[in-house]
Amino acid sequence: MSCISHVDVKADVQKKLNNQSKLYRRSSRAQAARQNQEELRTQKEHQSESAEMKRLMHPVSNED
Repeated sequence: MSCISHVDVKADVQKKLNNQSKLYRRSSRAQAARQNQEELRTQKEHQSESAEMKRLMHPVSNED
């Protein structure tokens, strides 16, 4: 009959917590990366929209 010691239980719990925190950090990093990509894409869209508006508001004359 095997007896589970307090140290074994504590080590097992600690291992599970470490794994969970690794997964959490990994997922939060991935979420931050996705959010960053989304913000960059939004910035680029706004830049192209503002460039388009400037072009429409101030047409370049082709007269030489």
